[in-house]
This record gives sequence, structure tokens and C-alpha cells, in this order.
Amino acid sequence: EEPQRAPALFRLLEEEQASSDDDDDEGNDEVAAGPSSCEADDACARAATSSHRPSNRERRALRRGTETNEALSLTGVVGTNEAPSGMHVAPAPAPAPIKAPRDPWRLSSLHVDVTNELSKVFGRHTIRQAAQERKAAAHGRQAAAAAAKRELALRTGGGGRGRLIRPRDTWPPFGGCLGMEIDREVVEPTDATARCFTFTMSSSYRQSQRELEEAVDVGDPELLRNVVQRHPCQVDGLLRLGEYCGKTGQLELAAELTERALWCCEQALHPMCSLLDGSVRLQYSKPTNQPFFIALFRHMIGCGRRGCPRTALEVGRLLLSLDPAADPMHTLLHLDFYSLRAADDDVYTLDWLLQLPQQLPTHSLALYPNIAFSLALARRKLHERCMHRERRMDQPVDQTAEIDAAAAATSQLRRALLLFPSGLPLLLCKMATAGQPPLPPPAELLAEWAAVHGQSADQDGCGATLRKLFTLYAEKCVSLWSARNAREWLLAE
Repeated sequence: EEPQRAPALFRLLEEEQASSDDDDDEGNDEVAAGPSSCEADDACARAATSSHRPSNRERRALRRGTETNEALSLTGVVGTNEAPSGMHVAPAPAPAPIKAPRDPWRLSSLHVDVTNELSKVFGRHTIRQAAQERKAAAHGRQAAAAAAKRELALRTGGGGRGRLIRPRDTWPPFGGCLGMEIDREVVEPTDATARCFTFTMSSSYRQSQRELEEAVDVGDPELLRNVVQRHPCQVDGLLRLGEYCGKTGQLELAAELTERALWCCEQALHPMCSLLDGSVRLQYSKPTNQPFFIALFRHMIGCGRRGCPRTALEVGRLLLSLDPAADPMHTLLHLDFYSLRAADDDVYTLDWLLQLPQQLPTHSLALYPNIAFSLALARRKLHERCMHRERRMDQPVDQTAEIDAAAAATSQLRRALLLFPSGLPLLLCKMATAGQPPLPPPAELLAEWAAVHGQSADQDGCGATLRKLFTLYAEKCVSLWSARNAREWLLAE
């Protein structure tokens, strides 16, 4: 047996020495050419049929063959990368522009959770460390055991992780007194694919509701806090206590109470109620549905204050999709601002804002002053993105698209100024006080503007409702127009 093994051992040593020589040759060569597909197939066949372990040369052949096939499958090119002489290769087409989907109410589970955007801004390590510090705030073994017990109850006793809110370990488990059912009273919904729901209350929940009303009538915050402690899933109590904390300056506690109320509502959803599909409809006129609307609205405002405009936009879209015809919480007065704020990281928000008037034709959004000016600013941002985007070396410059984008932005701004001439003086005055450094409004321009438009350019000349809308828009969006490019563009037009 020994003489029979010797040739095999010598053959293995020769193959290993040859493979090491090949490695040295490959290190000296400047460009290493990959094996052909036939060699890779032969290596695969030898590795599959032979009883001995594949050599280094066979492993390299397998690896290079796999990488070559993957590269060819990704690029869609067969053969070598170099083009034959005398043959012209067309440049690769430019990537298609991002377009908004046909369904404007379909939401993203990634953007609807504020934790994801906070992790993107501050880093996941920072968010995880902050959560660990909150857990470590409760000292002692009894506190740790109680926290572990609550966490186990959250996982097993009902009330798991939701799409909108991630529950904290200090929250009590969901009691199940709040529910949801299909609304049978709505005979003909406005949308054929929509499904109407309504929240329901148990007898114990109604009893806690009466206790809450008595505490509110007395006006004692301690009584309100006691009601919330006895009934931790009382959504109205959580919202009222959060409102009190917000007015007293406890903004962090107010945001936590709002998230807790929204989480309780989310745990009570019907199995057929999918909020992210955009097909859920609720009537604000029913008292049982109103806490959910209020919780969503406060959560949207809170996300915007925390520097998360993308999440605020997604929550606002959800709130608008619940009743897009009536819009009981006046969400349309906020969505344009969040769309423009989030456009720096996601161009999809601009496309969604530009198609919003076509999706809601009954609202006549072109006659909203905030929508009219925000559409102009959105088209301006698209024009700037078209000018400063990175281009391929072999891609020609599309000057026609840039000219069309600039013309569309200018046309929209002029339309907004002609429809609402009284908005320009108010916007310039707000920009003068909020600018860094403050820039006084051009007196000559305002005088000429008043001479051309007359009484319609005065704030007292328009109605009370229009003046209120102008004031709200100027207070909210003055930071967007205070940018140098936007201010110069506004004054030039």
C-alpha cells in the first residue's frame, strides 16, 4: 500500500507547488485575466467527480468563474468588456427619474416610525445607548424585576410592537378594553377600495370615561393623574394629561403620553384594518374615533418639532387618508411644509406634493395660499436638483429639462403672487425679523407692489380667513423662504 500512496502524495505536492507558482506569477502581472466559462465548468466537474480535495488552482477557477458569471448577469454583457474595433458602443442610459406611485396614500413602514429617522440623524448607537440609560435609571433588583415582568407582559399578554409606535419597557400591557369593528352604518364609501371602521368601547372603558369627565370638571391635575394610573389604557385620559404636561413645559413627558395613547389605539385595531395600505376610513363625527385623530395629529406635530420631517409627513399622510374628503384636522395646512423640509433627503416628497392637487380635485388646492407658494418652491427645488445633480461622463446635458423646470417654477410663483398679492408683504416682513442677520424688507418694492395691486395687496383688504391662512403659512414656512437663493428668486419675480 505504501508504494501506491507515494504517487498520489507526489502529485498533490506538485499541484500545490504549481499553484504557489501561479500565485507568484499573478502577483507580478499588472492585469490578471479571468478564466473562461468553459474552464470554470471543467473545474466544477472535476471538483464534483474527484474524490480528493480540490486544489488551490481549482478553487481559484471556481471563484473567478462565479464572479465572472455574476458580473455578466448584472451588466447584461456577454463576452469581453472591450468593444471590437470599428464598432460603436452606445453609452449606458441614464437612470429613470423617481416618480411618485399612483396611490398617494400608501405609506412606508420604514418612514412611519420615528425611531428610524432619529437613528439616521443621531446614529443607532446613540439611540440604543439612550434606551439603556432609561433602563438603568430604575435602580435596585425589584425595579429591574418589575421592568422584566412588564416587558414579558408586553410580549405575551397582548400589545406587541406596532407599526407606528415602539412600546417602552415602562409601559403597562394593553388591557383590551378598547376595540374596533367594521362600520356598517356607512352604506356607500367614497372610494370603492376603502373600508370603513369604528372604535368600540367596553363597559369598563365607559366607566373609566365617566371618571375621567368628572376629574376634568373638577380641574385638578392630581385627580386626572390618578384616573390614568387606575386605567393605564384610557386614551382620552392620556391625551388630556399630555396636553396638561405640554402647557406646563414638560414636552418630553407630553410626547411620551401621546405615543402611549397612539400605541393603545394601534393595539385595538381590527385584523382587517391595515393602516399602511391607505384604504382605511374613519369618521371623525363619531366620538369613539376622535381620540385616534387627535393622537395622530399631536404625534405629527411632535415629530416635526424633534427634527423628523419625513416621519411627520408620513404620519400626516396617514391622518389625511383616514378621511381625505373632509380633512377634519386640517392636515393639508401642514403637509406642504413637511414635504419641503424632507426634500433634502428624499426627492419623492416633492413628487408627492406636486401630484397632490390632482389627487384631491374636490378640494381646489390651487386656491390654498400655502399650497400655491409651496408648489412654486417645490418646482424651484426640482430645478436646482436638475442643475446640480451628478452626471455621467458619457451622458449629454439635458438643457431642455433644466429650462422647462425653471419655467415651471417661475410660472407657479407668478400665479401664486397674482392670486394672493397680500401674501408678499407679510412674507417679506416675517423674513426680515427671522433672518440671520435681519434684512429689512425693500420699501421701494413694497410701495410699488401696493401701487400696482391696490387694496388687494393690503392685509386688511382680504378676508379674515385668508389673512389667518397667510399668517399661519408665514410663521411656519419663513425658514424655507429665508434661504438666500429662495429670497433672491422671490424678489426677482
